[in-house]
Amino acid sequence: GIELKHERSMMERLASLSYENTTELTIQNRMCPEILRFPNITFYNGKLKVGPHAPTSGKFEVVAVEGSEEENGTSYQNRVEVTEVVRIANEVAEELGTSNVTIITPYVMQCRLLLAERSGIEIHTIDSFQGRENEAIVLSCVRDGRSGVGFWSDDRRLTVALTRAKRRLTVVVSKPYQWPTGFTISDLVKGHQK
Repeated sequence: GIELKHERSMMERLASLSYENTTELTIQNRMCPEILRFPNITFYNGKLKVGPHAPTSGKFEVVAVEGSEEENGTSYQNRVEVTEVVRIANEVAEELGTSNVTIITPYVMQCRLLLAERSGIEIHTIDSFQGRENEAIVLSCVRDGRSGVGFWSDDRRLTVALTRAKRRLTVVVSKPYQWPTGFTISDLVKGHQK
C-alpha cells in the first residue's frame, strides 16, 4: 500500500493534485500555547495560531522513567510506565477531576495493563482517541528506543497524540537517552525530559 501511496488521507491526495478547494487550518482553539509549541514548529511550519477560544496557559512536560518495553504478540507493553502513568493521571485527576483526564497509548497491550489498574480514568489507544480531546492527557510511549521506535515512526500518529490535550500534556517515556536519532519522537523526548 505504501508503494502505491495508499497511506495518504483523502485530503493529502487532493492537495497533491492541486485541488482548488483545499484550505489549511491556521487558527486552533483546542490547545494552550505550551502544548501547541512543539507540534506547531515540527508539523505545521509555525503557521498555527492560538485562537480566541483556546486556553491561554497550561503545562507540557516529558517525564522519563527507567522502564523497558516488552513485546507481547504483535503489541508492546511497559510495566514501569504503567505505574508512573497511573500515578501522574491520579495526581492530575485530583486537581482537575477524573472526567477531565485521559490516558492514551499506542499499544493495545499497554491499554490492557493500564485498565487492570482500575484507576477510574478513561484509557484509549491513540488511534481510537483520534478526533477527541480532553483537558489533560497523559501519554504512555511504551517503547524504550532500544529496538527502534515502532508506532512512533509515523509522524501523523505523533501529531494526533500531541494534539489531544487542551491544558495539560504529560508524556511518559522510558530511557529517552537511548532513543535513536532521526525520528521526530526522539527529538521530542530528548529535548524536553525532566
